[in-house]
Amino acid sequence: MTKKKELKRSKKTARVRLQDWIERDLTALAKRGELTDTHGLERELGRIETIVDGGRSPVVVGDSGVGKTALIEMLARRAAGGDGPRSLREKRIVQLSLQSIARGAQGWHELQKRIDELARLLAVQPDVVPYVRDLHLAWNLDLEGALEALCYRLDGILVAEGEVGRIDAMFDHEPGLEQHFTIVRMNEPQHERALGIARAWTERTGSRVTAEGLQLALELAHRYLVRDHLPRKVLEPLAELSGLHGQSAIEPRHVVEHFCESYGLPRALIDPEQPLDIDALRARFKAALFGQDEGIDALVDTLGLVKAGLADPRRLFGAFLFVGPTGVGKTQLARLLAQELFGDTERLVRLNMADYPDDDDAVALFGNPFARRRTAQRGLLTQRVLGHCFGVLLLDEFEKASGEVHDRFMQLFDEGAFVNGAGESVSCRSMIVIATSNAGAQVWPRAGVGYGTSRNRREVDAELTAELRRHFRAELLNRFDRVVPFAPLSFCDVRAILRAELRGLGRRAGCARRELTLEPTAALVDWLAREGYDPELGARPLRRALERHVSTALARFLVREAPALGARLIVDFEDGAVRVRA
Repeated sequence: MTKKKELKRSKKTARVRLQDWIERDLTALAKRGELTDTHGLERELGRIETIVDGGRSPVVVGDSGVGKTALIEMLARRAAGGDGPRSLREKRIVQLSLQSIARGAQGWHELQKRIDELARLLAVQPDVVPYVRDLHLAWNLDLEGALEALCYRLDGILVAEGEVGRIDAMFDHEPGLEQHFTIVRMNEPQHERALGIARAWTERTGSRVTAEGLQLALELAHRYLVRDHLPRKVLEPLAELSGLHGQSAIEPRHVVEHFCESYGLPRALIDPEQPLDIDALRARFKAALFGQDEGIDALVDTLGLVKAGLADPRRLFGAFLFVGPTGVGKTQLARLLAQELFGDTERLVRLNMADYPDDDDAVALFGNPFARRRTAQRGLLTQRVLGHCFGVLLLDEFEKASGEVHDRFMQLFDEGAFVNGAGESVSCRSMIVIATSNAGAQVWPRAGVGYGTSRNRREVDAELTAELRRHFRAELLNRFDRVVPFAPLSFCDVRAILRAELRGLGRRAGCARRELTLEPTAALVDWLAREGYDPELGARPLRRALERHVSTALARFLVREAPALGARLIVDFEDGAVRVRA
């Protein structure tokens, strides 16, 4: 067999084996017209073509959704049409993935052999230009050296994309890669540019979206879909809407309905056609939480700003520090907010900051840039907040976290976003953050129920501020929109809480199925208030006292007496015990 025939056979064998690793043939797809035509990325495309003309391999880096893959597909379309860099004409641009190549490999050495095999296959196929869609995985897989060796063996260039944090770490670790690669950074487009991209998409696809609907879709995506980035996070909902409505015009009401149903957004806040009754909202809060009007007013005012579209888009919807004694409603108000917005207190993202008392704990929360595992790079806070389009982040016992943890939160409070260990900018701008603290609790007198104080508010505020600065740096306190004091409960507040709890007891299944009505006497409420309230622990012991004394007495009565359907039950305190009678 002649050398020419051997080379031809070798190329054919290599082509067959390489095919096992190819995910997409971009050149073939482009020639069939199956690659998406994208507008608005001409500037970045020109940058890539200049790099390729210079004989270097471009690596497009940026956050998810900013258009990295679309940019590579534009390059493939131009090359397939005979335009763009001369070195790419008459070439096949094929998509590979390090994740696919590594799948099933038994250890690092086997993976290294696979990369060597890939280099050998590409070396005998100079007409193939590999496009690696996840080059950042070379950092996780410890393949920086193998990647550099691959570049030396290639006759031409390769094209790649990756996530910014890990690509930067990889180049820092293996400086030799800079001899072969040039990084092209893609940032999320600003509002006007994103609007132009979305408008061009509707024209290209024939989607009938009104100008008002397009503008609203962009505003909602930018403000609430914090997990992804423009332009993808507006194009995907528009594509879904187009699929649902066909040739019908997509108006703002359709956009609102889709966002609420798909992403769980509270319609009362985002629908411009639906009014929000601020007074009724405040009344609902006050009916469920007693004695803390200042905290309620702070949250209701914030929701009013969101509804009116006057909340600063560059910051959180709100950042509050609730301070005061334990058991007076700080955490309960955060739960009520989640219940009001979503109908479910489980939509609350809650972190107990007492779990992060050491400076090293900041890495666990915000991510370790030197970790190999992706989850460790991103950190716990990223994992908890992603996926919450609109939410409440509760940081309980904030004063117990270390100073380093406090410092890392300052960026979040100030900018509405934070940068994690993986280099990702994680936006929380559609969230309300509530930090709670018992710091300064001693400012209020530790008197029993019903005893007030003659001190005026100015004196209390001054002492509270001084006490808070013992626990928090002034720079941190200034990052909060508002520091809200939660005072000890009054005797009137405790009675109101008990009556609400007793009404809840009457709605439990044992009473509801018999249609029973509970009527607690004033003597019972007064006794429970004195028995269950502890100035040190606040209202929490009230529920235990109610369960211990009232629920058990009611249970004994229902089991023994079997009252008639619809009976009225008087619950009283007499002769030193709780009594129930029909």
